[in-house]
Amino acid sequence: MAYRAIQCVKIQDDIDTAIESLSLGTITQKQLGPNEIRVDVHASSLNYFDLLMLVGRYQMKQNPPFVPGAECCGVVSEIGSKVRRYKLGDRVMIFMNQSCLAEEVVIAANLVLPLPDALSFEEGSGFGVGYTTAYHGLVQRGCLVEDEIVLVTGASGGMGIAAIQVAKALGAIVIAAASSEEKLAVARLVGADHTINYSSDNMKERVKEITNGRYVDVIYEIVGGDIFNQVIRTSVNYLNIVC
Repeated sequence: MAYRAIQCVKIQDDIDTAIESLSLGTITQKQLGPNEIRVDVHASSLNYFDLLMLVGRYQMKQNPPFVPGAECCGVVSEIGSKVRRYKLGDRVMIFMNQSCLAEEVVIAANLVLPLPDALSFEEGSGFGVGYTTAYHGLVQRGCLVEDEIVLVTGASGGMGIAAIQVAKALGAIVIAAASSEEKLAVARLVGADHTINYSSDNMKERVKEITNGRYVDVIYEIVGGDIFNQVIRTSVNYLNIVC
């Protein structure tokens, strides 16, 4: 038996070339171990680090040929002899596991999570990396609590949207920053209280205006470069800059 998967057959010098050189191939089905499950993939997603792996610029290296993609969702189609947590037909989500851009994935059962009924396969396949990263940054590192003010950069991307929604769930006040009005409209749609266009606005002055001179308690900065240099001037607590 075999299944289809997208494969990276050669590490390229740039991301555009790497994407264009991906190929759809056939892979021999892996025999299941006693603690593993087989998942028929219904939806997969790509993160930026997945693209970095195609050009060899991520800290985790893969030797070609390999199947990229760290997140997917699907249905359990086969169970190892020692697996007790899952049954055939269960909807599950997988993240931080390579080989997700494929028709099926074989993985240890303890690395899989149940997919909540409220999430579609598509939503679940983009949940794990973004929202656990946001939770780690805002809660475990930034110690964000209710009524505090958080500034989120890159606010219309996957990581930024996750950060906005996690912050709102915590009861925080969210200032979303992005490079265009179209992107800021997305940030408002997912819950941002205030927005800043860092292509035209003075970041420090806008934050001062929005907060009545209080500035922000936590910064969730995912852009870097000049944007980082701007946002460090918007907080009175440099220890709560999460990058």
